[in-house]
Amino acid sequence: MQKQIVLGIVAIMLLLGCGKKEEALNYTVKEINGIKNYINKVEPANNEFNYKFKEILSIKGDNGSEDSLRSFFSSNDISVDSKENIYIVDENSNTIKKFDKNGHFLKSFGNVGTGPGEYGQAKNLVILNDIVYISDPSTFKIIKFDTEGNFIDSKQYGNRTPEFIIASNKNNFMVGTDLTADVEEGKVFLKSSISMFDPEMNKKKDLTYIKLNLILQIQN
Repeated sequence: MQKQIVLGIVAIMLLLGCGKKEEALNYTVKEINGIKNYINKVEPANNEFNYKFKEILSIKGDNGSEDSLRSFFSSNDISVDSKENIYIVDENSNTIKKFDKNGHFLKSFGNVGTGPGEYGQAKNLVILNDIVYISDPSTFKIIKFDTEGNFIDSKQYGNRTPEFIIASNKNNFMVGTDLTADVEEGKVFLKSSISMFDPEMNKKKDLTYIKLNLILQIQN
């Protein structure tokens, strides 16, 4: 009797195993120099999945008005606060333009200089818990404002250029640095990293760190 039960269970397992279809992968894996490379076949995993983009809002930089504070000509980054207000980094004027959720201009803040709350170049921004963080690659700084444009604090990010700044979650943001040359024990290295920071701009940890030895050859 027990033997018949065991055979019955095995038969059911075989039937279930045969009935299960293996999903075809839309990529191939190839190992090159000890590193696994995932090569996409440029084919959708789900052919039935479809999406279309629909424009819901458009903000024109130069609206023909004489208000230079409202106009922007080179948007470098964009973010949104909890009230759906929109913040745009204008690389041309080095200012932050604030619009409401309907695209109406509210204010412009930020200024080039060396004083508190001033910067050399406004490049990227991220909004974390309605606090605006702006990266300044020219002075290696992260500058902190409230949503009304009032300066709160700033900190220098070592001697490496902050290339981008993005939110990782509601309590942390990440900063990625450009490749920067550094000299150690007579050798030249190129360094780059992606690091996580808390809302007070204290570095919590390095997520990735790249250090390349640069060999210089001088030919006569």
